[in-house]
Amino acid sequence: MAEFTRRGKEAISEFITSSENEGKPITSIVYSLLLQWVTEVAREHDIPTTVLWIQPATVFDIYYFYFNGYESAIKAQANDSISKSECSIKLPGLPPLSGHDVPSFFNASNAYHSALSMFQELMEVLADEPNARILVNTFDAIEQFKMIAVGPLIQSSLDSTLRADIFQCNSNDYLQWLNSKPKSSVVYWAVRNQKARGEEETEEDKLSCGEELEQFGMIVPWCSQVEVLSHPSLGCFVTHCGWSSTLDSLVVGVPTVAFPQCSDQATNAKLDGSIHAIPKNNSDETLIQPIIFSRTYNSKSTG
Repeated sequence: MAEFTRRGKEAISEFITSSENEGKPITSIVYSLLLQWVTEVAREHDIPTTVLWIQPATVFDIYYFYFNGYESAIKAQANDSISKSECSIKLPGLPPLSGHDVPSFFNASNAYHSALSMFQELMEVLADEPNARILVNTFDAIEQFKMIAVGPLIQSSLDSTLRADIFQCNSNDYLQWLNSKPKSSVVYWAVRNQKARGEEETEEDKLSCGEELEQFGMIVPWCSQVEVLSHPSLGCFVTHCGWSSTLDSLVVGVPTVAFPQCSDQATNAKLDGSIHAIPKNNSDETLIQPIIFSRTYNSKSTG
């Protein structure tokens, strides 16, 4: 992370200088989550900055209060296995929360507990800004707050020119497959592969029930999520509740089954008000079959 920060500062500083020399001065910088070191470069060049918060405003508030007087209350509930389900965390302007509703990083046993220090650094940077500006990828109908809502920031399914996909799929087979299915009959299940692009998939990386799923469904390495969710054949979305996916499903209007795992996902699931939430201490393998093979959705799946 230190090397990434160092090289990032150098690259941005060089870009600002070259833009100035070309008569195209940078007048403002928008940076996203955990890239607060950008503010140091911006100050050196006397350029104002704005944070683009890509998680819910509710999550921002939880982190803010954690680092401003409510650490013990949040930490105690997040680490108490007995009373974790009780909504005893009371924060200004937010509904009562349980230990399951807050980001997973507050749990001392979480593998990424150290990530809290980066959120703390961001809060400290914002506290030092006399006129801190925060843009949030959300909308008033789901959250009430004092920050500036600029969401939902999702891909338009109507305009193919507004695409910024990291990965590309040269095949539209999955859309043709969806076209062949009845209305509201397909369960879409998005699973993130932790392998870096180009790395060979091992047997351990494959779905344990992959062969069974392919008998009546379709498994693809990548697809346009908004296109899939917007398709008439879609009846349900099984999601880990990343904020982007949560917004996609809310905007398109597809029912979801929440399967939160880490970070802000449990909070997102609470905001989503999903039709059914699966406790995140269960394993994927034991819960796949009741969802994917459900006759409620005509036993069709893709993902």
